[in-house]
Amino acid sequence: MGRYNLTALRVRRTALAATQCGKPGTRQPWLDVMADIPPASILVRNQAPSHPVVKQRMKTIPGKSKPQIEIKVSAGRKQTSKKPSRIFQPKEIRYEEDSLRKEFFRDHPWELARPRVVLENDGNDHRRYNWQNIQQPGKKLDGE
Repeated sequence: MGRYNLTALRVRRTALAATQCGKPGTRQPWLDVMADIPPASILVRNQAPSHPVVKQRMKTIPGKSKPQIEIKVSAGRKQTSKKPSRIFQPKEIRYEEDSLRKEFFRDHPWELARPRVVLENDGNDHRRYNWQNIQQPGKKLDGE
């Protein structure tokens, strides 16, 4: 336990041994290709480069006709070493929308109390309600 599984690196060697010992079957067509292009045997993952974080937004200034583009560039995070057991785990993916979502639910915590699933079953949900009125029979009043 705890050792690396190198079976994939030894596939060609195993197939050649099976062919040489006289097992029934023909020589596999991919053996020569694997001799030319062997699988990667690098077991070390290099540290990912740290990129600067660029945030861009439109800023409207009162009294001016055109909005102004504001760009903030911050340095990337410091290189921190990972535990050896975490080296081969994928990096966490972060999106810009995640921070907006986090800020929204921090400002509106009651939205998490009764989450809404916006899903139409058949695409005809707009025909079931009369949207001339806010109150709909059979539908609870909500923010949507």
